[in-house]
Amino acid sequence: MFKKIIIFTSLFIFILLPTSFANKSVSENAETFIERYDKQSVQQEKINNALITNINKRPYFFPQNLKITTLGDSLTKGVGDETDNSGYVGLIEDNLENEIDIDNFGISGYRSDQLLKLIKEPDTQNSLKEADLVLMTIGANDMMKVFKRDFSHLKVEPFFNELNDFKKRLADIFKEIHAINSDAKIYLIGFYDPFSEYFPEIEELSYISSSWSTETNKVTDQFDYAYYIYTNPLFKGDVANYLSDDNFHPNNKGYTKIANETLKHISKEVADFYDTK
Repeated sequence: MFKKIIIFTSLFIFILLPTSFANKSVSENAETFIERYDKQSVQQEKINNALITNINKRPYFFPQNLKITTLGDSLTKGVGDETDNSGYVGLIEDNLENEIDIDNFGISGYRSDQLLKLIKEPDTQNSLKEADLVLMTIGANDMMKVFKRDFSHLKVEPFFNELNDFKKRLADIFKEIHAINSDAKIYLIGFYDPFSEYFPEIEELSYISSSWSTETNKVTDQFDYAYYIYTNPLFKGDVANYLSDDNFHPNNKGYTKIANETLKHISKEVADFYDTK
């Protein structure tokens, strides 16, 4: 009951805030934040187009039987990793050495509606049919779409409207993957909170990010073949140390934390796979 009161009170205070968070420093921070986010997206556009045209030009192939398909946005693509090691995907490859085949379908800027379309592409489906595990990041750009559109007059309602739509699409993504391969386990790697470092004065942004993570986990729990990996606690208290120069994507340290947490979750699946061989 106490938790419900706190949440309700926080939401109530947020709704009563002025319709704009517009003081000069917040507005300038938001413009800079979005400019860096968009610049990264522009830099990735040519690569994305080439990847969509010939999606399997850059898979990671290894001469063993365990197969992993990775799907999603720039976090799966590894944007921000200054070592050019493909972020958490490359780190998982390094840790599992030559024991796996990984097909990486991470595309920078992708939202859940775009991922739904990508899953229906023949090359993606062929990879999913053979996958033992599916690793996925999605949702950050769905949330950023609202932030970019409304940053000068942020309100809670548009974020939660978008969250409800995202939850429906996420459920459809799980169902589509399961229809392609009913044996594959799906791991959704959660979204952390990049706002606390750049906008510490707007606590409600962190509340929205946290709520997004909690609700996403609830969707995942509806499917016995899907699992949610929380990453937000990994960055708590020192988020700046784990973000790249764009203040949005992880750096190599951040991706290392995500990879290690992911490996903890999938290690049993990997062990069970080899026990049956």
